[in-house]
Amino acid sequence: MRSSGQTYWRYRNRPRSVRARRVIVLSPEPGTLAHNRQIMKQVTETALASGLPRPLIPFEASDIAMIHTQRHGEPGIWFRLHDDRVFTGGGEPESSDPDDYELRNVARH
Repeated sequence: MRSSGQTYWRYRNRPRSVRARRVIVLSPEPGTLAHNRQIMKQVTETALASGLPRPLIPFEASDIAMIHTQRHGEPGIWFRLHDDRVFTGGGEPESSDPDDYELRNVARH
């Protein structure tokens, strides 16, 4: 038993306006600017969580034309820009040959 007098339910005696609210976060629809921003944020957070330095991404979310998730059968993330350049999730330039990337795993924007 707790000696502080606090109930087991933290918000039991508080009015509804003060209680914590459950927030449901919906994923943005693929192909939108919000989706591009979310993917870029996830790439950055993944790198930092892995102990890698923050990726220096040399483009904006609005510059992305497609997001590839496989190259030569290997999983990963590659950003194809509207000017047909391709960058890795770490911001490094890659081959822009469309045959290198499998089109079945592409988010078109």
